[in-house]
Amino acid sequence: MEILLVLLVTSVAAQASYEPQIPVSLSGEKIRQTRMVNGSIAWTGQYPYFVSVFHSTSVNLTGLCGGSIIAKRWILTAAHCADDKASFMILVGNAVLHRGNKFITQEKYIHPEYNPKNLQNDIALLHLSSDIIYTDYAKQISLPNIGESSSFVGYNPIVMGFGKTSDTSDLSVNLRYAEVNVISNSNCIPTFGPETVVDSTMCTVGLAGQSICNSDSGGPVVYNNVQIGIISFIHATGCKQGKPFGNVRITSHRQWINNITGI
Repeated sequence: MEILLVLLVTSVAAQASYEPQIPVSLSGEKIRQTRMVNGSIAWTGQYPYFVSVFHSTSVNLTGLCGGSIIAKRWILTAAHCADDKASFMILVGNAVLHRGNKFITQEKYIHPEYNPKNLQNDIALLHLSSDIIYTDYAKQISLPNIGESSSFVGYNPIVMGFGKTSDTSDLSVNLRYAEVNVISNSNCIPTFGPETVVDSTMCTVGLAGQSICNSDSGGPVVYNNVQIGIISFIHATGCKQGKPFGNVRITSHRQWINNITGI
């Protein structure tokens, strides 16, 4: 999650009531980084479904993103974390940066309608070459039911990651988490514009000054132990401005996940 993708959002109408902004994806080589601002430190095993996704199979462990375990061989993450990369190292059961059990991916599946220009359909599946052994520190997260259509507006889910704790800091050594609030898309469009905020987008804002930041991309958005979103992009002005941030809405892609994984 070190790099964030900078995307230019253009106005669809000269008379539009909003000023288009630049969403910044939270990981990837083309991207600017994000972090968990004012987040609390997680203890080992608190979020056993969380994984770190690295754009390398070497010990250098470059290109950090987040992800989640949805089955013994399946990791869910953001498409911009997996785009243009052949293989990945996954660290499982880690609450400290660069620690955890290592797994190598065998194949990746990026949503066929992923658009890197506006981060629509920013979702990918990574297939591991071996099974994750479930323990108290490594377990799968539940997903919404196929056909579920809740907007989750007003819900207060949890987000987590090793992203920066400020716009100028390094990555967090510890896994951090924060509570956020789901807002309506109509309240998010004035920030990012209608070409970025679509039905499959779920916008959230941090509570008590908390927010995601660089390298939190791909991490899960979780409510009542169900993953309802994937962290995708932030506002170009940075992580501490109190702006909404964008997530992939899992319910919009639930059938696609089932088609690929059988889950």
